[in-house]
Amino acid sequence: MDEHNQSQASTLKVLLLRWAPVVLWAVVIFLLSNTPDPYGYIPKGILRWIWWTKLFGYSMIYILGLAAHFLEYAVLSFLLARAIMWDGGVQRNRFILVFALTLLYAVSDEIHQIITPGRAFQLVDLLMDSLGSLIGLAAYLLWVKRLRYPVVR
Repeated sequence: MDEHNQSQASTLKVLLLRWAPVVLWAVVIFLLSNTPDPYGYIPKGILRWIWWTKLFGYSMIYILGLAAHFLEYAVLSFLLARAIMWDGGVQRNRFILVFALTLLYAVSDEIHQIITPGRAFQLVDLLMDSLGSLIGLAAYLLWVKRLRYPVVR
């Protein structure tokens, strides 16, 4: 294999390693969003307990849903930041781009839920998606900092 082909293969490998996790995670979010009963995977006995248990006056099922949105988009923004800021260039415009793309996907996900039976567009979900995205970006920044300045023990 000549040098040019090796370079192309290396570039393709880097692209796949950076972007495949983003695409796969976006597909996971879509599939979860496409399910009319997102809690259908939880065993009935546990689901019953979660449904009737209250925390701070809210049903645990409600809190679980908010936590799921938060975590889904924290992971998505972390992976997206990893793909976009791969060269270590943590710049404000890239940070904003990652947040905007994650938020755009969250809005499209909520719009998708309008046409999914048993689901609905909810602003509180969008808020949790946004907060999750910010936390995912913060986690990415901490991860990059840790890579640059490893802790010596």
